[in-house]
Amino acid sequence: MNPGLIKTYEAAGAMPGHCIVKAGPADGVVAPAVGGSDSFLGVSGSFGAASGMPVEVVHSGIVDVKLGGSVVFGDRVTSDANGCGVKAVGEVCEVIGKALESGNAGDIIRVIVMIAQIKG
Repeated sequence: MNPGLIKTYEAAGAMPGHCIVKAGPADGVVAPAVGGSDSFLGVSGSFGAASGMPVEVVHSGIVDVKLGGSVVFGDRVTSDANGCGVKAVGEVCEVIGKALESGNAGDIIRVIVMIAQIKG
């Protein structure tokens, strides 16, 4: 991992490590993303956090992301319903970045953070 900007937030609910995150219900609070229609903020650090506890979020650089499906090197990565990375396909969606290696569900791979919205 070669993180750039890392900031600490409060976890809204249980926050797994290597999870794609979005803004939570209040300023300074983050929650796991629940799909590509969310507006991503970054990726949680390797330890995650319990509800109400501090959690590090990586906003830039190369970060480890846990996968919820198969991706290949160069794929655009978005979130599944559990904040895990999956290949971005189909409808308009937000992407956290591009996969720097291939992997399958349950694997942790390197992703370069390049948050953007795509169409198909």
